[in-house]
Amino acid sequence: MGRTPLPTLSAMICVMLATPTLAALGDEITPTDYRGLCIMPQTCSDTTGCTATPVLGELLLTTEDGQTALGRSNEDLSPIDHYPTLDDAFPLPQMEAHRRSFLVDLPPDGRIRRFALHIQIIDAQTREDALRPRYYVLECLEAPP
Repeated sequence: MGRTPLPTLSAMICVMLATPTLAALGDEITPTDYRGLCIMPQTCSDTTGCTATPVLGELLLTTEDGQTALGRSNEDLSPIDHYPTLDDAFPLPQMEAHRRSFLVDLPPDGRIRRFALHIQIIDAQTREDALRPRYYVLECLEAPP
């Protein structure tokens, strides 16, 4: 049995040591431009969990050049704020309207990208900006351009 040349052995060791790091980096990389057809199958609350929601149709979600938009079709797309985590959405900005919606990334489920649609309101009692206790889960499959 022949011996493995030292440079080849060194290269193999480097690849083996770097593989978990490369895999971890690959797990965190998400495409910056995305186009997906989405449904909203669940309503969730931190206190009561999630319940099924009747699906009322598909929504189109696009992310291009760091801007996210949501609507029923290309002609109906409206900009929506989009955060990697709920913590990144805080502090909540002052609102000009009586409510504001925004998206937060959720862990994917295979090929399905998932988002939480949160709604910011003005609390009737405190007059402070607050989140509604419920949020909606969007499940999206990549769509052709």
